[in-house]
Amino acid sequence: MKRTWLAGLAVALFLVQAASCTTQQDLGDRPGGDGDGGPPNGDGGGDGQQPAAPMRVFVTKSTYTGNLREAARRPGGLEAADALCQLSADGATLGGHWAAWLSDRNMDAIDRIDNDGPWVSLPSRYGNGKKKIFLDRAGIGAGPIESFTDEYGNDGAGYAGSYRTGSSPSGRADGNDCASWSLASTGTYDVCALDKLLCLEQKVAGYRKRVFVTSKSFAADFAIGHYPFESADGLCGDAAKAANLGGKWRAWISSYSSGTFRAFDRLGGRADSWTLVDGSTVAFSSRAQLATGPEHGIDRDEFNHAVDAASPVWTGTPAQGTTSTSSNTCSDFDSKSNGIFGIVGIVGETSAKWTESTPLTCDKTARLYCFEQ
Repeated sequence: MKRTWLAGLAVALFLVQAASCTTQQDLGDRPGGDGDGGPPNGDGGGDGQQPAAPMRVFVTKSTYTGNLREAARRPGGLEAADALCQLSADGATLGGHWAAWLSDRNMDAIDRIDNDGPWVSLPSRYGNGKKKIFLDRAGIGAGPIESFTDEYGNDGAGYAGSYRTGSSPSGRADGNDCASWSLASTGTYDVCALDKLLCLEQKVAGYRKRVFVTSKSFAADFAIGHYPFESADGLCGDAAKAANLGGKWRAWISSYSSGTFRAFDRLGGRADSWTLVDGSTVAFSSRAQLATGPEHGIDRDEFNHAVDAASPVWTGTPAQGTTSTSSNTCSDFDSKSNGIFGIVGIVGETSAKWTESTPLTCDKTARLYCFEQ
């Protein structure tokens, strides 16, 4: 959706949009769960404490069509949006790490923001001091408390026009994601036409997350009758919850039903490195390694127990994190037929075989890789 904040009464505390917003089920209401790992044990990938100093927020001066992937030359829409926010911040010499307030069909905006605020505006070019814009993460979708600036400190950026969110006021996906941010439009009022991005500063500590391979193996039809992603995420969430890991988790799988349903895209753009669940053994020190292989094989389960090397892991995902075909995803993980195949990765591998090895027939069982988000 597009969010438009009109200049109005200066005394207004919040600008709440409700009637004009498309409602959407929370991921937790979809089949298979939302990958919630339960109460945290340890730091859960972030310390959960409010930072001593507020973080910053701005709306981009530049506008972009709904094809954010092309604008940023990135394979994932959310990753592209984050890259455009970072590029804007770097161009204005702001420093810091930045993420876009944006949802797609696989991830909600509110789950992409590690911190709980508050966020303040940048200093205005016209001498106005910093203003508190969002008190906490839950209030972002409802709208800013006051007008904010673009990355250069130009006043009124939050009221001049609109910015793109793909989200309802609750921060959940509203279905208007321009085909996972790969579709452009020239229509003036189309959600995929030119628009700005809302960029929120993030704590650096939130960029390193955890990854594990499940202790259990699953039949290839684990998504029967449901969405493959939500089903796999639910299995990852259940595993994380059993180990009291906390956090939100996504499975490394792809779907053949749309070219936009790729494992790489499902990791969003927030984290850029992952450790095993011990929090110190680095599996991926950069997102680029997802395509080439981890520096340390993913060989520990959710309980930090060693997993047998060479165990198969359902991925449906060739190297590069791209989408496979129906014959290589066990019909979107909806079949146990021995006449079709599913791509698997191999536990402990540090080459591209971590995600793509010799396919298994779908009457077999395999584990899942689970990435913290």
